[in-house]
Amino acid sequence: MLDHNNAPIPFASVALLNTPFGTQTDENGAYHIQNIKPGNYTALASFVGYESARQQIEIKADKKLSVQFSLKQGSIALDEFELIEKTKSQQLRESAFTIDAIDVKPLQNLNLDMNQVLNRSMGIRIREEGGMGSGFNFSLNGFSGKQIKFFMDGIPMENFGSSMTLNNIPVNLIERVEVYKGVVPIHLGADALGGAVNVVSNNNVKDFIDASYSLGSFNTHKASFVARYTSKNNVVLNANLFFNYSENNYKVDVEIPDPESGKIDGTTEVRRFNDGYISTSGYVEVGFVKKKWADKLLVGAIVSGNEKEIQTGSNMTQVAGEAHTSDKALIGTIKYAKEDFFIKKLDFNFSGSYNFRDALTVDTSSRKYSWDGTYVTKTTGVYSGELYWSKTLFSFNDNAAQAQANLRYTINSRHFISINNAFSSFSRVGEDPLSHYLVPYSDPNVLTKNITGISYNNKLFEERWVNAVFAKAFYMNANVFIENEETDQLDNLTTTYFKQGFGLASTFFLNKSIQLKASAENTYRLPEGYEMFGNGLLLEANPLLEPEKSLNLNAGILIQKDLKRHRINFETNYFHRSPENMIRLKAKAVTSVYENLSSARVDGIESGLKYVFDQKLMVELNGTYQNMVNTNLYEGDQRSSIYLDRIPNMPFLFGNAMFGYQLKDKLAKGSNLSANYSMLFVEAFYLKWPSQGSSAFKYDIPRQISHDVSLSLSLKHGKYSISATCANMLDAQRFDNFRLQKPGRSFNLKIRYLFIKNYHK
Repeated sequence: MLDHNNAPIPFASVALLNTPFGTQTDENGAYHIQNIKPGNYTALASFVGYESARQQIEIKADKKLSVQFSLKQGSIALDEFELIEKTKSQQLRESAFTIDAIDVKPLQNLNLDMNQVLNRSMGIRIREEGGMGSGFNFSLNGFSGKQIKFFMDGIPMENFGSSMTLNNIPVNLIERVEVYKGVVPIHLGADALGGAVNVVSNNNVKDFIDASYSLGSFNTHKASFVARYTSKNNVVLNANLFFNYSENNYKVDVEIPDPESGKIDGTTEVRRFNDGYISTSGYVEVGFVKKKWADKLLVGAIVSGNEKEIQTGSNMTQVAGEAHTSDKALIGTIKYAKEDFFIKKLDFNFSGSYNFRDALTVDTSSRKYSWDGTYVTKTTGVYSGELYWSKTLFSFNDNAAQAQANLRYTINSRHFISINNAFSSFSRVGEDPLSHYLVPYSDPNVLTKNITGISYNNKLFEERWVNAVFAKAFYMNANVFIENEETDQLDNLTTTYFKQGFGLASTFFLNKSIQLKASAENTYRLPEGYEMFGNGLLLEANPLLEPEKSLNLNAGILIQKDLKRHRINFETNYFHRSPENMIRLKAKAVTSVYENLSSARVDGIESGLKYVFDQKLMVELNGTYQNMVNTNLYEGDQRSSIYLDRIPNMPFLFGNAMFGYQLKDKLAKGSNLSANYSMLFVEAFYLKWPSQGSSAFKYDIPRQISHDVSLSLSLKHGKYSISATCANMLDAQRFDNFRLQKPGRSFNLKIRYLFIKNYHK
């Protein structure tokens, strides 16, 4: 797709009139439409600010056809433009489920990871403990942690190891991210309580190389290499490699007692000194596409590993100078897909993986460090570590298997049914040569799950009313060995649960610009192995954990309007959650344990507005308010003093503002110069229950506002790119998770090379 200057037009629409076939051009103006039956068609190409173009074409069996369009600047007939098939992201957003489909392509030149991309979306708040490689908590519409499930191309990521997490995955690997809020469709096979995130890689390009490198503050380096080769007989080779490194030696404000008097006089600015991180990962996949016996058959292997120094415990009062962890994983994967599987209109998809993971925690120092880097050698408590009550070289080995199959039968163009089954098995064995006590996981702890779902989908009233009705069955069996304090032996406990859930989703188009949607689900989340087994150190096991349950409701409106050179998108959603048997972490002196502690209620609203002018100027605003309160009326025999209190340590009001402007072909033909600005706002919130303690002495996370700016230049239609970013431009103090201070102002530079040979036809 070219303009009047023979320059590519990205994100233009191409469709075959009076058919469901259509697509959108990529950044280089290329497009492809596949699986079209032989016949004569009218192809229509259009883009806001240009005159549309039509061509009469003939599709022949087993023949590829190349159709080139050249658009002239001018107005576009609105009735023609609205006939265009929407992109995959647009289709997902307009489905019956509450979905935020984030197109990552425009962000691939920037130095971002997936956490940074998602943290700009409404309803999402990602709270990190520090710099690169630190732990993080993902919150979506009031739910967080294990209540949200994560997938990569539909494969669960929960056992991929700590190298393959959202804060490590570079944007170059990804085409889009699908965020399912509250109600999760059956094809993901998840026991999510509050939503799911599916990271989708780019499968449209046939042959390409995408390489990037960035460096930045705190001696931070990131590199990624993504490539695909497809032979003439449709043999495919995929290769994904990435590397991350940072010293994380940013400055923090801490309280240091006087060595003689022990008094603390204000705060002192120091640099973190035991917080380095390094991770590497490689993913190679080989197989076949577009064969008679398989649309896709790919077998792959992921090798990943990382090392992370540990600076603090759960807060910044405890300092460590030598403690660290390491994590290694080897994962085998298989993917298979076939349309018209044995019979016409029956589609089959299968994915599976088997994971081997080794993790090690090292805390053997007899030194006691201060924030200024000085230390003293312990004369008492010499058997304790820096962070744990005894020195440890605790390691554990995880084996995890996952298999998921989906069958979909299309009755006709307006009705289809599907069934999905997801099976998983997780086992852990541990050892600690320094331990003077019983070592957890000396005998394997095993957790098995199976989730089955069935759904019926229809489109009524000329496809203006779209519905999905579904049911799910949840099965879990846990075999746990736990220490018996009376006998000082390990007792074997077996727990089994079987639960059923159901839900529906519906959307109605009032007209071509306004869409109403609603969804509801009564669902369960089964406990994870980490929650039931503990971590072998300060997190105790609890084999009696019960599944969480929640009633989730969503209702929203989407408005999209195109007026010649202007595009406006507005979306607002109300959400309600009623969780029971919530699995929450409870402190027990120096240890902690997961327990079914409380019930709660979440009510909230999220809204977002996006305006685009002439594909040059973009302004986006979004905000979320969520009120999550405790509804546990009694604690034992006593009426609870915190009944209807807002859940502590949970943001309740936050939002984002983004501005972007780009100039195409101004510096040179095929160039694109873009400037971007983003702001994050988080209102102050209490660390502990609001009704407890004096208001003058309550600990809180203060209001936070941070600003990021970036400048990006690409040449030769995106083949070469360079971008510079300043994060937290005003060097604001930012905190998360019990006042753990996050990095201040930082700078980074990223260069990228993108070579695309051709696209799938």
